[in-house]
Amino acid sequence: MDMRNRLEVLKRQLTAASIADGLTVDSAKMKAFLVHDNPELREAICQFLAREPIYKPDYYLSVMEQREQTMQRLIKFVEQKFFSVTDYMKNPRKFMAGLETLFFCDYSLAIKAGVHFTLCGGTICNLGHGSNVMGIETTAEYDKNTREFIINTPNNEASKITAVFAQLTVNGKWEGPHVFMVRIRDDNLGSLPGVRIVDMGPKQGLNGVDNGQVWFDHVPIASVGARFGTMVGGLTAGRLLIGQGGIDAMKMGLVIAIRYSLQRPQFGDTPIMAYVTHQKRLLPGLANTYALHLAMASLKVGK
Repeated sequence: MDMRNRLEVLKRQLTAASIADGLTVDSAKMKAFLVHDNPELREAICQFLAREPIYKPDYYLSVMEQREQTMQRLIKFVEQKFFSVTDYMKNPRKFMAGLETLFFCDYSLAIKAGVHFTLCGGTICNLGHGSNVMGIETTAEYDKNTREFIINTPNNEASKITAVFAQLTVNGKWEGPHVFMVRIRDDNLGSLPGVRIVDMGPKQGLNGVDNGQVWFDHVPIASVGARFGTMVGGLTAGRLLIGQGGIDAMKMGLVIAIRYSLQRPQFGDTPIMAYVTHQKRLLPGLANTYALHLAMASLKVGK
């Protein structure tokens, strides 16, 4: 067998599972099936993001420029009033659909919008425990003599990324995680006594989000109006959105890889997606993404 024939045989073996003549799918019906809720809202947001120049990517910005760009993008988005912060309680699926759509434009924008709409009133992200609310290490001990709560950060792992949830103790009895309003800056924007604040600086991603860390050293706050009560359930929507963001990242990565694979020829006119080895790299990931997408949709409706 000459070399040309050997290459033809090898090519047939490698592309034995070719998808060139595969299943034809009605894309409109598939979209209707996969987009479970608020399709008009999602489409309106996508059209807005595609139309406005401010949302076009710019990969040459400094960290501070990325932060400013993200802020201006958020302001522009909020001005459109696609949904209201009250939808968080009244229509949570509409609320989540609006924030989810931003992932396809800019993850920094999506995270900052989430902070703006859901977290500003009472956020928590300990450096050590992440979103494990029951594992919070920052403490709030009630002083019955002064009628104040004493907020304290016991170690570096408990430093706050945003605002204050803390483990409440009253008369020596642990009462679980509670939310507190703690003033951390004076009128001149300086740190108040017992409060240390630092910028987190450049990160591996999401540099459009201006994260910082806050430490408390036995900071007293008045008890009246300071305590919100246990609000662990209020964080549920945020956990769903973070999970959805991970799934959406899988979608975008696979779309780029699969589209490229269907256009990139190798050894003549055969696209690399026709080769079994390449299919084994991408198609299991595609199947997993569909499964996770459907599982997340089921989770949102409580099934």
